Amino acid sequence: MPKTMLTVATRKGTFILESDDRRDWTLRGPYCEGWPVYHAIYDPTTGDLISETVSAEKGPHPELDSGGDFGNGALFCDVNVPALS
Repeated sequence: MPKTMLTVATRKGTFILESDDRRDWTLRGPYCEGWPVYHAIYDPTTGDLISETVSAEKGPHPELDSGGDFGNGALFCDVNVPALS
């Protein structure tokens, strides 16, 4: 397990940077490729990566990769968010 992990949200998706010594970094991604991502967070207790994306069709919505398998071809899925009235 790397000592340092950064999640980077960009207009082209979510990227993950990992390092053991903060001198040499490994880049993974993009996840949610082609989607503008405004916020990304990694939960080390569950291994979940959550990216907040925005699209013209759906508007703002979170995407979830559960279980920390995001580096091995796992797919993101929409998170069920209750509608506001």
